[in-house]
Amino acid sequence: MKKTVLTLALIISSMTLFAQSEEENTIKWINTYSEYNNAQNWDAMIQNFDQCIKEIPSWDFAYYYKGMAEYHKKDYANAVKDLNTFTSKIDSVSAAYLFLAQSYNGLKQTDKALETLALYTQKEPEDKNGYIEMANSYIQMKDYDNYIQMMNKVVSLDPKNESAYKNLASAYGMQKKWQESIDNLNKAIELNPQNADYYFDRATANYSIKTPESVKAAVEDFDKAEQLGKTDAKLYNYKYACHSVLKDYKGAIEDCNKLLEINPEDMTVTYYRGDANYKLQQFKEAIPDLDKVIASDKVDNRVKINALNRRGACKQKLNDLKGAQADMEMIKKLQGK
Repeated sequence: MKKTVLTLALIISSMTLFAQSEEENTIKWINTYSEYNNAQNWDAMIQNFDQCIKEIPSWDFAYYYKGMAEYHKKDYANAVKDLNTFTSKIDSVSAAYLFLAQSYNGLKQTDKALETLALYTQKEPEDKNGYIEMANSYIQMKDYDNYIQMMNKVVSLDPKNESAYKNLASAYGMQKKWQESIDNLNKAIELNPQNADYYFDRATANYSIKTPESVKAAVEDFDKAEQLGKTDAKLYNYKYACHSVLKDYKGAIEDCNKLLEINPEDMTVTYYRGDANYKLQQFKEAIPDLDKVIASDKVDNRVKINALNRRGACKQKLNDLKGAQADMEMIKKLQGK
């Protein structure tokens, strides 16, 4: 989380006790560090710390700049050390507490991060960044209730915070509170209706509710996610599951076709397509897929037995009684009978 460095006016206001030469040196270093910050030259901030302290040993803000640079460099241990030094000398700079808390979180020291953030939010109660960082602490602890509380605080301060709604939806999903997850995804979609992942996530939440209405809504959202460019195997697996629940076997076959375009050697999907054709009473179409599964050396006996049962049933429907009997014999052999 980026925070701008202290303004020139804030720092200069602390200079009244300095001698004239210290004032000149301080102005020089303020300008120097401002340039480093604008360029995000964190290495220079750290490397010039010793020279800065040598020229103005009483200028405590050097520890702030160094700690901030160390935070950006992900040197969290040194950032904690220098920012604690700074806040022990000057406790009025709220940004230092946010950087310090973020550094504690980087070290997975969530208790200390939360203690520091309590100080920060007292100083900056209307800054969403403090509550976002609190949420980061709670998510490390897998404390979803407090995480949700903090993210709700964020959206109360920033009602158009798209990522906050997405994160809330994810947290509610972890708790299997599907409707609350859907409610927050609705808000994220209102803000960004072209994000395929939001429709996908809302679809999985609706699928998890498992009512006929929610599964139909899930299919619509999976279709929308697909239209927006999400065409991976995970989406088609979910769509297949939805179509199967709805007994829409034509849709299930279309999903299997997509999955087999992605991975033609997937014998599980090959079986699913054969099974869907069987359920549509398309017995001739079912048999080639079932043949592949039975002949494959990549499936276990349980899957082969299921495929043999289906193929035998197809053959019976096609009046191939000898073929059906042969499949029954193969099943007995696989079962060790």
